[in-house]
Amino acid sequence: MGLSYVVCEKSNLVATIDFKGKSFFGMTGVQHSVSGSIRKLDSDEVIYEVEGVWDSAVKITHVKTGERTTLYSKEESAEDAMHVWLPPESDLEETNSLAVWKKCSDAIWKKDAKLANEEKKAVEDAQRALRKEREEQKIEWKPQYFDLLGEDAYFLKEEILKQIPKARSRHESQLHASSPIQSLQNPSGKEPKSGEGLQSVTKRVSKLLKVSK
Repeated sequence: MGLSYVVCEKSNLVATIDFKGKSFFGMTGVQHSVSGSIRKLDSDEVIYEVEGVWDSAVKITHVKTGERTTLYSKEESAEDAMHVWLPPESDLEETNSLAVWKKCSDAIWKKDAKLANEEKKAVEDAQRALRKEREEQKIEWKPQYFDLLGEDAYFLKEEILKQIPKARSRHESQLHASSPIQSLQNPSGKEPKSGEGLQSVTKRVSKLLKVSK
């Protein structure tokens, strides 16, 4: 959520996209709404305007001509949807993010914001306690499946990549560790509707910058 910027110096364009949601109390705003513009870098002239709902459909309008086309449509993108396989809970390690964030995830799917915040705080407090314990005992933490480069760049270990050749060819070892948000498990069995749309909108805007003049 929030502002995202995509810059293409070759085409002299920059996109500013604002992913929005309802207000804190849910009284105002449109859930999953998106708005923004694509403008020239050197003159700040607006070429396109973008608006819509990123888990449904997003439209883009050419300012000079008024032509309005679809940038993203959930229905049209349904065939390209990613299907994620999740192991059963009994097979999860205790440090797996699905297990660590399960209570928080369950509360989110139940739309219990108070409980979700409490569970989120519990996870964060536990992680701080673990970090403090390691520091006191001078234990260097090393990820089991990833190599850490810099402060926040994670890459799959070579031995892991050898087991999944598709990951090597597709991502060229650039796979990042999953965040808690990416690992949310839906206990209701219903397919999540939103995250895929947000990523698709960003990708399509990036592609548009490269071909626009």
